[in-house]
Parts: sequence; C-alpha cells; structure tokens
Amino acid sequence: MRSAHHIAVCATVTHGSRTTLPVSSTTASDWLCRHPGCNVIEMEPIKATQCKPFLAVICRPAENIIADELKMYAELGHLDPGIELKPIRALEAGATLDSIDLSNYSGVFISGSEFGYLDPPESKSEAQTIMEEQVTAFAQRLVAADFPTLGLCYGMHALAIAGGGTLTSKYSEDIAAPEITLTPAGKNDHITKNIPNPFHAFLGHHDSVGDLPPESEILAASAACPVQMLRIKQNVYSTQFHPEISNEGMKIRTAYYSGSYYDSEAREAIEQMRAAADVRGAHQIIAAFTARYRRHETQRR
Repeated sequence: MRSAHHIAVCATVTHGSRTTLPVSSTTASDWLCRHPGCNVIEMEPIKATQCKPFLAVICRPAENIIADELKMYAELGHLDPGIELKPIRALEAGATLDSIDLSNYSGVFISGSEFGYLDPPESKSEAQTIMEEQVTAFAQRLVAADFPTLGLCYGMHALAIAGGGTLTSKYSEDIAAPEITLTPAGKNDHITKNIPNPFHAFLGHHDSVGDLPPESEILAASAACPVQMLRIKQNVYSTQFHPEISNEGMKIRTAYYSGSYYDSEAREAIEQMRAAADVRGAHQIIAAFTARYRRHETQRR
C-alpha cells in the first residue's frame, strides 16, 4: 500500500527541476536529468505516508451489515482500516455532511440502504427523511465538483438525482446475482476496462435509475435493468449492484432482510444461489476505484 520515493534534483542551476521517482528505479540512467548538459543529480529521499483516506458515507442502521461493508471496502480496496477509510453515519443525529472538506479525502463511497427514495412519503421516518436530504445535498456537491465517488445502490440513486436524473420502480430486482455486461463505454472506462465481461454481482432493489443525468454514460447493463453501472462526468461512478458484497457478506444480508426484501419461504433457494455465485469479477471495481484515486501525501525525511 505504500512505496518509498526519492526526489531527483537537477544540478543545472538554470534548470533546477524536481521529479519524484519510485525507488525501484535502480539504474543510473533512470536518475539522470534529461536536461541537455546535465549528468549530475542529487538524491533527496522523501517519505511516502498513507493515502488521504476514503470517506465511507453509511446510509443504513444495521450494525452487522455496516461492519461487513467497511471490512470489504478496506479489503478489496487495499486500504488500511481506520486510517485510510473514514466512516460517517448519515443516520446519526448530528451527522453533518455539509461540513465535510473534500480536500481531505481521496474519494467517497456512498453505501446501500434498506431505505428508498421512492418509499411512500408517509412511510418515511423523520430520521430517514433527514438522511435523504443530507445525502442528496452531499451528492450534489460531489457531482458539481466531479469528485471521485462510488455510489452503491442507494448511493447510485442519490447521485442520479443529484446529477439531474430520475428514479423509477420499473426495473426492480429480487435478490440475485445476475449476469451483467459492460457497454462499449464500460469496455473503455478506466475503472471497468480490465474486469471480466460479463460478470456477476449480488443485488436486490426496488428503485433504479430512470432518466439519465446529463453528462452521464451507462457502463454496464443486465437483461432486467438497463442501468447497472453509471458514470457522471469523469469521476462520479455508481452501481445498481453491490461490488462490495462477498458470498459470506450476502449471507449476513439474506438473514437480515428475510421477510422484507423476500419471503422467508424463499430463503432456501436464495441460500443456494448465494453459495453458488461467483462475484469476484465485481469485486475488482472496488480495487480499480481506490487504485485510480488514492492520493498520497509525502514529507521529506
């Protein structure tokens, strides 16, 4: 997760350029300045610290699912938990997303939730309504800044609304691990171009993206849902599926959602599906996202 670097300083006074180079560059020519007439360098070591953390916006109350989400963000994203991953619970009283300074972070995750934007207004608790308003406002900031973001299910819906799109219940899906296919844009995107195509991922949702936000591209789709992954502008990503859920993580969720997302009578069939699904291809999205956007701060020794 961390690598040592040196600063190569050109010895030509009129040039004076500095270039940060990896310590793995071992030959003399790797370190020579390319400025004409300069064949001397000064090696000035610097210390590479951990990356600026990724912010994890948590939009659900279930403690066991939250713990699994954070574990998988860290594990799949090669992040040092507690140092390179900072959670904030949007449902907690006093949680203020509007005070977050984005310059302190490498990127943002917005989690899934058992709540939905299209839930009947009369069914929404005060806490859900406040969270929805806060998360939407924060998502608007992220889209406006084109800040590196990965929204997952509920997070996708927040970003779609923030970007000027709409939601629909037309493409709702029961708990499953369907085949998902990259679009031409997805085959060429930095985050998805190296993942298997097609791939499988766990999902289950009532809401989905309807009208696309301006400046957005669909990166992946499935037979039942035409917008499985979306990019807004250049750096705001979201998925309808859950690239963070493993087979064991899905076991936690099927136990929690029994009787709500699915009838308890269907649990045996869902358990068989869960155990058989190969979702490792979807996991690569988390790794690709953190690898592309992690930002290191360095200091001289």
